[in-house]
Amino acid sequence: IETKMETPTRLDYARIHNRMLPILKLPFELAYMIFKLAYDTSSGGHSIGIEVVVSHVCRSWRSISIACPELWSTFNHPSCAVHRQESIHRLVTYLERSCNKPLNLSFHVSSEDRSAGRPAIANVLEKIILHVSRWRQLSISISNAWPANYLFKQLESLSAPNLELLEIYTSEFDLDRIQRVTKRVCFLGGTPKLRSLRMDSGCFISCKLPTTVNIRLITLQLERLSSHRVIHPWKDFLALLSSPDLVNLSLAGNFFAKPNRSPGIQPTKVTATHLTNFRCSDKNVAQHMWNSIRAPRLQLLVLKGAHFDLSTFPYSIISVNNPPLFPSLETLALINCESVPRAITVERLTEVTKNITRLVVSQNPLGKNNVVDYMIKLIAPPRILWPHLKDLTFINFSEYYFDGLDASTALALVKHHLETSKTHCTVRILDRHDDWWRQADPESWIHLRQGGFLQRIVAPEDGVDHVPWPPRNGTNFKPSSESPFVTYAY
Repeated sequence: IETKMETPTRLDYARIHNRMLPILKLPFELAYMIFKLAYDTSSGGHSIGIEVVVSHVCRSWRSISIACPELWSTFNHPSCAVHRQESIHRLVTYLERSCNKPLNLSFHVSSEDRSAGRPAIANVLEKIILHVSRWRQLSISISNAWPANYLFKQLESLSAPNLELLEIYTSEFDLDRIQRVTKRVCFLGGTPKLRSLRMDSGCFISCKLPTTVNIRLITLQLERLSSHRVIHPWKDFLALLSSPDLVNLSLAGNFFAKPNRSPGIQPTKVTATHLTNFRCSDKNVAQHMWNSIRAPRLQLLVLKGAHFDLSTFPYSIISVNNPPLFPSLETLALINCESVPRAITVERLTEVTKNITRLVVSQNPLGKNNVVDYMIKLIAPPRILWPHLKDLTFINFSEYYFDGLDASTALALVKHHLETSKTHCTVRILDRHDDWWRQADPESWIHLRQGGFLQRIVAPEDGVDHVPWPPRNGTNFKPSSESPFVTYAY
């Protein structure tokens, strides 16, 4: 026993060895900077954060990491039940170690939390509300039919002076519960820095932000994925567009009713002064907005599931006496859009979007009356409807064929476009269709390739899509915010 007591243990040897490592001789400030850089460049896709990893390597690293409040200012609880005691302890630890740094908080309220009842959720809210002045981002996703109104009640009287992003999303909502409650005004104390807001339809019904403070939303995404018929009046859509600082707007699902138009009465029109990026899968909005809005700075328009007919584009909107609707429009993306079988409908679409330089068309091969068929006929020689077009992207997820467009048609199109408008246009197609073109018409394919008119693109994976959306990497919304607009989700 005495021999064993005198003999250093393996752990003692390890400690002696660690003290001699050069990496542990780094100045505190330099190690601090390395940990901070590792934290800032981490993807965030791992179950264990970089801050936890470095704090469990050795005593020295642990003391340095705990002394770095920036490492603990982001709390992400995506999967485990938030009502468990270890989860509450973890949250409190992050809140303490983050000191006075701005907080990025993300919670997933699971069905297990729902069965635990409101006290479990109240426990979480109680802890974070104590630090409301430090909130920079607050993201809460709610599973099943959890009543969001209870959450909004807790937020009603708060002031969040540093809140920049608010994201409250539930996959379903209790329609009867929502219809019985009073719509609550959240953050009566003000959210002067709030710039990004994402809500689903149930939360949008249950909550409104105060109008007495200067809220300057830049990015707004509303989602309606439930089948319940809760439709907002058309005037609410026009009110959204009238927001003075709104730059990015996403409408996923059918939110708004058709406008009520009486014979002989001109429709109400609004100018979306700063709107730059707009994507929409609301069929009523896509069909009726053209006669109601003007967006002088709009650069990107993405429409999904839209149906175009003659009522969509009345003659008045293309009249030379009226200013153009979207004079700055550069990119038009059409995802699974349909049109009545009349060329004039698509002709008017091209007229109101004639300044674009990029066109992205993604079509479900099983769709009927798809807009691709009519569009290809219209842009084929001798027509030239988009004189500034430089990028023509067709995405079709059929394995074996490509509706309406083959190599010879594409070659004739780009050559005519170059001769007529003096603009080089590149056709971009998926890799499988590039292979099919090469096998079916090798001569045309070679001319396209040699002339720089054809670009091969790969099918999207892991949520990456070919339909552009500039705010995608800047809003810090959860990845699920992209699901309603991906081209391959039919």
